[in-house]
Amino acid sequence: MLVFKKMNRGCNAFTMVEMMAAVTISIILILLMYGIFDKVQTVFVVGQNRARAMEEARAAMDMLKRDFESIDGAEPLGIQLRGRARMPVGEVFNPFFVQTSFTSEDDGYRLVEYMYGGRNTYEVAGLPTDSPVGAIWLWRSPVVVSKSQLSEKKAIHRSQIQDFDRANMGGGYPENLVAYGKMIDGVIHFGVRRVAPAVEGARATHLEIEIAVLDQKLMKEVEYGLGQALEGETDSFKYQRRMELILENLDRVYFFRQLVRLN
Repeated sequence: MLVFKKMNRGCNAFTMVEMMAAVTISIILILLMYGIFDKVQTVFVVGQNRARAMEEARAAMDMLKRDFESIDGAEPLGIQLRGRARMPVGEVFNPFFVQTSFTSEDDGYRLVEYMYGGRNTYEVAGLPTDSPVGAIWLWRSPVVVSKSQLSEKKAIHRSQIQDFDRANMGGGYPENLVAYGKMIDGVIHFGVRRVAPAVEGARATHLEIEIAVLDQKLMKEVEYGLGQALEGETDSFKYQRRMELILENLDRVYFFRQLVRLN
């Protein structure tokens, strides 16, 4: 009996207070680690979205640059304003959208058209009224050896546009949008301007190309994230609310400008 008491006195154990303190410290450490992990994950996702948006925009800008550098100077360059974004009063940022067409001369001749349109369709008849977010659409004719062959290619293209419009009026879009192909999505600005020396009567020597794109996450927030808040509202209200969300997140809008020398 005496031996058992001595052994019992030598045993060490945790009190309830010590156990509660250990559990509390463990919970605090877990919460701290979770917060750090959440921030690292957020930074990673933001960086990934930024890298993807910039990569897609650079690829689009490279394509635009190559096409505009190959413009046939003997043929007209058409630049048509399709519209301007409806911005809040006093806002400095003023996006607009163009359609441009020209003849390219590079190992032959081809017709090229770039156009701003909706995200799901190029909508030749008009732009979306419920969202400021669209896409740049592209059409290139097959390369021909003689300019006289281009008129036939242009007629085929116009016929394809008419087929699309007829299908659109019937309440649906053709499965194969052969008239134009989408080049880049999530665009809120597409501008092309002639740049001429500051001399009276001087011809344009360069083109200034501008595009502004949203990162993928912001585009989804603008298009789908508002959800029920826009349900039953007018197209004008939806457009305004989506534009406000974009202006609140301009750090996630990427603006590119390129100066191209004309041949």
